[in-house]
Amino acid sequence: MCYLSLSISNFSSKPDKKFMAIYQRNFSAKTEKLNPWYVTGFSDAESSFQIHVSPRPANKLGWRVYARFDIYLDIKELSLLYLIQAYFNGIGSIVIDKKRNKASFNVNKLEDFINQLIPHFNKYPLQSSKQIEYSLWQTCIELMVDKKHLTKDGLDKILSIKGALNKGLPENLTIEFPYIVPVEKPAFNQSSVNEPLNPYWVTGFSDGDSSFYISHKIKRSSIQATFKINLHEKEGPLLLRIKSFFGEVGNINTYAQGNSKCYIITKRSDLTNIIVHHFNKYPLVGNKLSSFNTWSNIITLMNSGEHLTPEGLSKIKLLIKRNDIVNENDD
Repeated sequence: MCYLSLSISNFSSKPDKKFMAIYQRNFSAKTEKLNPWYVTGFSDAESSFQIHVSPRPANKLGWRVYARFDIYLDIKELSLLYLIQAYFNGIGSIVIDKKRNKASFNVNKLEDFINQLIPHFNKYPLQSSKQIEYSLWQTCIELMVDKKHLTKDGLDKILSIKGALNKGLPENLTIEFPYIVPVEKPAFNQSSVNEPLNPYWVTGFSDGDSSFYISHKIKRSSIQATFKINLHEKEGPLLLRIKSFFGEVGNINTYAQGNSKCYIITKRSDLTNIIVHHFNKYPLVGNKLSSFNTWSNIITLMNSGEHLTPEGLSKIKLLIKRNDIVNENDD
């Protein structure tokens, strides 16, 4: 049996009944195990591996070193966060921020990193460039387990590693430790690039980073369904693998202004036979499932030609209005 931990911030002394109903419904959510590749896929999309160094005068070196693993989401994804926490046998805590309508799954204990997170991500490795961040983070965890962070040399080594992470060293640390040189980032594991992606990884990643949307071109009286995944340009190799997974359908577009690449599918037969088929077989778990169901229903209506009739078009507009699905209008 695992026990789930909950923390609520910005919580009034008399919490409103509506929020408590959401809390109770999600806290009692079924806790069957998620597929491990789903967890890795979703973590590739939404998680962060962090190393923090902050002043602590009471410590021998005057600094405190600690690590975190976070997944920070809209509060609508609370049920999914509970399922992820349950997958990891109840470690960490779920933190709810009512003011911002956000919730997060946080882990900060070394024993939980060693016993739960690291074994998982070593067995079911990250597939994006986040693998590099994880590798650096794991090295810091190992130094902390050996208590090297309590020595001057160990602290400097952790600062050098932190300097190579995405956000680098903050200004206060570059001032305090001007001699620190970031370590060279390890090379991305290119050996995995040609390996087919696990279908549960694809679903987990899509639960975080994909979009299902409908474009209603009023002037041309047309309806267009689209599936897309938009990522930073450094994830180009990953998008190629996702495209390969889906049978090479669709296109990958590059947007220089935003330093991004987008994998996009608009052909309705591909959406029906490949995308809808995949997510029916390997279902989404998060709140995006509702958007997919609406999107899939609209495609079914389009396949039967109902979007060409006033009645069918009204039905599609109603589905869009009642559900959380992106609608692009061309007025």
